[in-house]
Amino acid sequence: MTKETNVEKTKAVLVKEVEQKFRLKKGTLDSLERANKETIVKLLSL
Repeated sequence: MTKETNVEKTKAVLVKEVEQKFRLKKGTLDSLERANKETIVKLLSL
């Protein structure tokens, strides 16, 4: 059996996902890392 762990994504990883989703250049949203994590998750859900 494999042990399942609950790994939560960091804000940095979430920001990279937003950049990829909206096809932005890498580093465009670096300042977004200071935002609320919930805000970043909402952007990903668009």
